[in-house]
Amino acid sequence: MTKIAIVYFSGYGHTAKLADSVQRGIASVAGVEAVMCRIDANGELDEDALKVFASADGIVFGSPTHAGGPAWQFKKFSDAFATHRADRKKVRTVSAGFTTSTSAKGDGLATLTYLFLLSQQHAYIWIGTVGESAFGGGWAAGGVGVSAICLPDEAFNATDLDAAASLGKRVANIVLKLAG
Repeated sequence: MTKIAIVYFSGYGHTAKLADSVQRGIASVAGVEAVMCRIDANGELDEDALKVFASADGIVFGSPTHAGGPAWQFKKFSDAFATHRADRKKVRTVSAGFTTSTSAKGDGLATLTYLFLLSQQHAYIWIGTVGESAFGGGWAAGGVGVSAICLPDEAFNATDLDAAASLGKRVANIVLKLAG
């Protein structure tokens, strides 16, 4: 079965909710399995998650936006990234990204750009969300990836969660096309 790893850090649970929506979108495509790989509070993945990450056909990265970039835990993980996928045999690995912030001025685009550049350093195929805003995704459905806004004590707008699910489905369909 084709595997897509959702590699993310979530400090307060908001990014985890978007990851769940990405997983829902991936799971809606037959023949594709979504595996959650949550980066812990120390910026590390456990051994099982590292194995999934190392062999995945697709990777969706997620991090909250803190001070105009990814959380330090995600950054620590990404700094060790090359040691986990150094074989570079999977030159057709598909990737995408999502982020959360507490305001429109939270610079979510900077985090998505960071995730995009990380993928490009490893020759991955980046999947954006262009055209995905037809369902009214507003803030969340940007061109580079999903960037949702949520205040600490509030719930996400349903269209933000739909944008994340749509991204997951889009990634899964492209991974299958490339695998076939």
